[in-house]
Amino acid sequence: MTFDRQISKFSDKYFDSIVKGDQQLAHSIIGQAIDDHIGISQIYTEILTPAQIKLGDIWHAGDINIAQEHFATSITIEIMERLRNETKPRNNLGVNAVLAVLDDERHIVGMRMLADLLIMDGWTVDVLTDPTPISDLIEFTKTRQIDLLGLSFTLDGTQTKARIIADALLEQGISTKILLGGRALGNQDSDLAELGFIGIAKDAVEGLKEARVLLGLQNEKTDLGNRLVEIGMQIKTIRTQLKITQQELANRSELDRTYISMVENGKQNLTFGAMVKIADALEVSLTTLVRY
Repeated sequence: MTFDRQISKFSDKYFDSIVKGDQQLAHSIIGQAIDDHIGISQIYTEILTPAQIKLGDIWHAGDINIAQEHFATSITIEIMERLRNETKPRNNLGVNAVLAVLDDERHIVGMRMLADLLIMDGWTVDVLTDPTPISDLIEFTKTRQIDLLGLSFTLDGTQTKARIIADALLEQGISTKILLGGRALGNQDSDLAELGFIGIAKDAVEGLKEARVLLGLQNEKTDLGNRLVEIGMQIKTIRTQLKITQQELANRSELDRTYISMVENGKQNLTFGAMVKIADALEVSLTTLVRY
């Protein structure tokens, strides 16, 4: 079984567990994913997110009722809280974000995922989980001196609401950047990003990257040594699960076995070309190797 297929299997099992309302099983499945060295970003985007999307689909189809949907979602939120509390954040970046949902919005899981990734990345984050009127949100942003305002949209009307907020902030001389995310976003919203201070993201991991770009943090230095160790562990984990030796991986990737050994032990810097060769040899994507 390839590593990507293994993650998909975890997602299917997790979905089944929350539909059944089995909290203990859901926690156990995520614990096993962690033991198998699946990264936090992958757990969020490739296990929890697909399960929540399927959950919404079967609710809309009438296969489960609203109480079952709410309980299943509460399990996911509980697991996210556990992951957040068990993960050591990076050094504080000195930037503040507010993440909110507006009037009539009710879905907060995606926003909570982004908040968690930002916190782990060293941001200070305020989360408004209850629907907030636009006027109150603008005032809150102003008084809190927020660097980034993240808005979750699952309903239509994204452009109108975003423009109202953006115009109001500009009129008051507030330089807060705005990040939009949610299932209601589509190609029709792409022109908002052309304003320069508004970013659009389709999921939490992309949201983290876009948030860094908006605030000019994309080149912020991270601990290279730790990143190399993380990548090396991921390569070793996938290689072991595929039941191939370092020499076999070296042969497949056309790299030296000693080089592979140093990579797996976090003692070798990696070029992009080497990363591509190793990913191809393991039959996984680059994003599978470079976990959050």
